[in-house]
Amino acid sequence: MSDDPFNRPPPPSHLQPVVPVLSRRGEFLPTVGREMSIDVGGEIVSAKVTDIITRDAIVVEIIGIVVDKANHGYRKGSVIPVQRTWNGMQEVWTPISERATREREHLDRVKRQLLEDEEEKRRAMAREAPPPEPPPPPAPVEEETHYPHAQPAEEPRRVLGPRRSHIAR
Repeated sequence: MSDDPFNRPPPPSHLQPVVPVLSRRGEFLPTVGREMSIDVGGEIVSAKVTDIITRDAIVVEIIGIVVDKANHGYRKGSVIPVQRTWNGMQEVWTPISERATREREHLDRVKRQLLEDEEEKRRAMAREAPPPEPPPPPAPVEEETHYPHAQPAEEPRRVLGPRRSHIAR
């Protein structure tokens, strides 16, 4: 069992490969009340975690000084949802786009409305359609009478030998 290369226990933590802090992805788990840095459109500010939505999405309150030279509209005290993203070099927490959220909500609303309209059309057609006619009663089955003295109208054909092309009558 110990010779199985696919069923080995992981190496001890001091033998794990060293991964630089900026290259680690998904390891950091924020806690409520903890301060952390977030990227708000070209500016990194300090924020306090107020709520955890998922492992990769949290709600923070900005507590650092915001310069707003990029016109992002966030101020000290703003409460915003942020998500974990990868910028190509490191993992950063960025605000969840309000436009993308609105577009997603609009798309969901349109899909839901179209499905409801289709369902209403189907129900209206079912109400307007005449009731289905009952199937006709089955035809009575005639019993065949077999008389031993009755002969078929024609005698069956017989095969004369291996050549099946010559059929005797």
